[in-house]
Amino acid sequence: MTGENWMMADDFGPEEEVLVPAVFRGYRRKDGRAAVRNYVLLLTADQQANAIAERLVQENSSLAWGIVSGFRICCAEKRECAALLQHPNTAAVLVMAADEESLKNMQSLAAANDGIPSGALLCAGTEEAVLAEGRKLLEELAETVRQCRREDIPISELVLGLRIQEQESASGLVCRKTVSKFSEEFSKLGGKLLDLHTENSSEILLLVCADAKAHEPEAVIPILHITGDRLRAEAHEDWIDFYAGSDARGEGLAAAEELLAGHILAAVSGRRTKSE
Repeated sequence: MTGENWMMADDFGPEEEVLVPAVFRGYRRKDGRAAVRNYVLLLTADQQANAIAERLVQENSSLAWGIVSGFRICCAEKRECAALLQHPNTAAVLVMAADEESLKNMQSLAAANDGIPSGALLCAGTEEAVLAEGRKLLEELAETVRQCRREDIPISELVLGLRIQEQESASGLVCRKTVSKFSEEFSKLGGKLLDLHTENSSEILLLVCADAKAHEPEAVIPILHITGDRLRAEAHEDWIDFYAGSDARGEGLAAAEELLAGHILAAVSGRRTKSE
């Protein structure tokens, strides 16, 4: 991105400029909210429906490509169900239940987020027939989701979460220092960075997690893993996205801050993180 899409921090020297995006490439939902991913949520009412959902996700992973970010399963009894259903990164929902009454209740629950397409699957009858109908519904929802298009959205509408697991460690301090300058410039543009050790918000669109792998397979929030420990970054390059150390590119801390801004922009604009 160049020109009007970037702002530069003016309190760094000419060779130490931190670039913070003025816009990101996201999705605009019908209710006006911004999103950075298009997940299809499989919302289940019971164990039978949950087992079918797991089979559907396992056997139809090929449907999740490009604009369709992936499938997520959530049982309606879980407390995070409502938050996942109403999260802007949820682009479609398939409700599933073993009996008609429960299915109607699930449809009423899904109606709370009436800005997204939905389908309903009755998990009764032979397993083969249910799986075939489920695949058909997933194909229809995935095709609808693929009509979404990214557009320029002001950075002021971007909400990020920050979780530093080892806050008092050397790596944790490095991560916080690297993040702090980005946060300062990001805030000037109206963006929000929430510390998830003190705040818990369902509005975040991307989580920046430092020093520990976040195990949140049901979440519709992409996770950017960072560390300030070079040895950890080299040992876990399969899931750590970014090394936040001060010798990034051999140019000092400002280089790491600039690179972090680039990684965050790329992630919210569509590049999948390693944990995705």
